[in-house]
Amino acid sequence: MPSWIRNIPETWCNGKGWRTDIPLTVLGSMFYNEARFSLEDGTVVTVPMDDMRRALKAAPVRAQGLIVGPYNVDPVRHRIFDISVAMTVTLREHKL
Repeated sequence: MPSWIRNIPETWCNGKGWRTDIPLTVLGSMFYNEARFSLEDGTVVTVPMDDMRRALKAAPVRAQGLIVGPYNVDPVRHRIFDISVAMTVTLREHKL
C-alpha cells in the first residue's frame, strides 16, 4: 500500500499537535492509500488518505493553490485539523 510520508520536526510541535501541510496533488491523488507522519519524538502516525481528504476538506489552501494547510496532526486525540480520523499511532525504534 503506497504511503505518502512526511517527517515533522520537534519545532513544529505545539499544544494542539504537530503542525504540517500536504501538497494538494498528493491529497487528490488516488495513488496514495495513506499518509504517514514521522514525528521527531519517535511517534509514527498513519492515517487513511480518505480520512485525510475528509478532515482537510475545509483546510486553507495556499501557495497559489498548491499546498493544503497548515493543519495539526494530533496523535493523542486522533485528530487531523481538529477532526476525528482513523489513525494508527506507533513508535519507531530509533528517532530521526
